[in-house]
Amino acid sequence: MHSIQYGKIDQNGNIVITKTIKSDPIFENSEKLLGRMRNIFLEKDQVNHLSTQYIQFRNERQNMVISNYYLWDDEKNDRFICRPYFDDAILFYEITGHEYRMLKKEIDKIKASKEPLLDHNERNKSPIEKKPIFSTD
Repeated sequence: MHSIQYGKIDQNGNIVITKTIKSDPIFENSEKLLGRMRNIFLEKDQVNHLSTQYIQFRNERQNMVISNYYLWDDEKNDRFICRPYFDDAILFYEITGHEYRMLKKEIDKIKASKEPLLDHNERNKSPIEKKPIFSTD
């Protein structure tokens, strides 16, 4: 069983999970769409006007995060801008066109979820590593 957690990054740089859903089809579709993202050149200040979202994909049987991303919905340009959460380099990727519209539908399904939020950190007894969105190194 796989799950997806969705949320935002607050003003202090903390991840705030707001929605979760256990769904293998949504997990597979979303992972496949994110796998089609293309590398783009952006300066980090070019996403400052967009709110920072967060999405993570978990394997619930093994209790582990498979992948997680910062995500910016650039509706004006019909694209998601993404960056892997654990990527220290400032590399940006985009999802456009048909993939953008399909991923937006998958994220809307996650946002509509009424499933209770699970505190994986409590279960693991280990805190989430607080990581700056943009490293100064």
